[in-house]
Amino acid sequence: MDAENWISHMEKIFDVMGCEDAFKTRLTVYKFEGNALAWWKAYKQAKGDDAWLVTVTWADFKKLFFLQFFSRAEQERLKREYHSIRQTNTETSTEFMQRFLRLAGFLEEAAGTEEEQAKNFQWGLR
Repeated sequence: MDAENWISHMEKIFDVMGCEDAFKTRLTVYKFEGNALAWWKAYKQAKGDDAWLVTVTWADFKKLFFLQFFSRAEQERLKREYHSIRQTNTETSTEFMQRFLRLAGFLEEAAGTEEEQAKNFQWGLR
């Protein structure tokens, strides 16, 4: 499972469980294995272990995660895709909305205010 799908998968679990923000990072890293687990252990230790961990919001964690597991080129590609997004001829409005929300979720603040996002969404509709 790639990094983007991993976060989406975990957020689906959080929705079903009614998971509070404070527990999301802990649950996510519990599921880490291999390189992801090694990265997290080293990063957490460098930041101050559990004392630091309790201060990490889900939004902060996602930023760290994407910076670590998405190359700069991939991050830039996603930004360009978001800012030039258009509904394709074969894409339903629902499919376009899902693609738009996926990209906006990845970009977070870089996607703009709610008003800017709404304009970008409307502009992309055919």
